[in-house]
Amino acid sequence: MWSEAWSKFMTHTTPLAKHSRPAARGRAKPARTQVAEGKPIMASKRIFVVTKNLAMAMIAVLLLVGFAHSEAQAREPIVGLWSITSDDGHGTVDHIFSGWTSDGLEFDQDVVPVLALNDCYGTWLKIGKRTYGITHPFYNFKYFPFNGEGDETDEGTWDGTSSVLTYTVQVSKDGKTFTGKGSFTVIDGADPYDPNAQVLFDNEDITLSAKKVSVNKSALPSL
Repeated sequence: MWSEAWSKFMTHTTPLAKHSRPAARGRAKPARTQVAEGKPIMASKRIFVVTKNLAMAMIAVLLLVGFAHSEAQAREPIVGLWSITSDDGHGTVDHIFSGWTSDGLEFDQDVVPVLALNDCYGTWLKIGKRTYGITHPFYNFKYFPFNGEGDETDEGTWDGTSSVLTYTVQVSKDGKTFTGKGSFTVIDGADPYDPNAQVLFDNEDITLSAKKVSVNKSALPSL
């Protein structure tokens, strides 16, 4: 009876034991698979973080470089408001208030009748020590008393031409004045930089002298 009982026990337990071992191995495999699958995910996260940090660092460097450049531009002695006198070799031809900004923009207003020439803009850059170049395009308008063009019905309208002024100027060591040379070209059409446009007028003998406009604190009203 003991042998029969042992035989029955082995008959029922051996398959279970044989089955339990693979089952145990089967449960371990998903755990190892999860770890293996997690490694690429963690690596991807680390790559993303590193890439993000590098991008932020590059942006910070570019901002610092741009800020430093703007600060250097702002310290240039040409920046500010100037009162300019223009001479064409035969006498004074224009008086101009001209503003030069730290970001390379120039704007001016002169004594030419407003119907013949509106306020206009240019751009400048540094080309040497206290030395600067400028290009200044603008359109021309009909105004019979000034240029003999048009009549009362169309005065102040565009006459189909454009012009460009170019200056090279040098600021004095004290930063209060500048002198320079200029040219003035009128062409037929809307683009004064068109190399194929017909040149209607050209003067390369302009001389410039200017003094810087500053605030007189003693003239300011009291609050």
